[in-house]
Amino acid sequence: MTREYSEGARAMIAWLVFLILLSAAVSLFIAALGVMESNLIVLSIGAVLLLATLVAALYGYRALYGSNTNQ
Repeated sequence: MTREYSEGARAMIAWLVFLILLSAAVSLFIAALGVMESNLIVLSIGAVLLLATLVAALYGYRALYGSNTNQ
């Protein structure tokens, strides 16, 4: 079942999706930099940031399309 969102809510959702994608790109860049420089600390920071980004995306998805028992 799809929900109807106002114009302002759709704009906010678009910005949040953009920020999550930007965060994922930066995290992957940091992780790749750690691999290229053979620096485990930088690689770990990139991996943790990417994991945090994925968790944020999952919670955002659940908030938008999650199960609603009050239907």
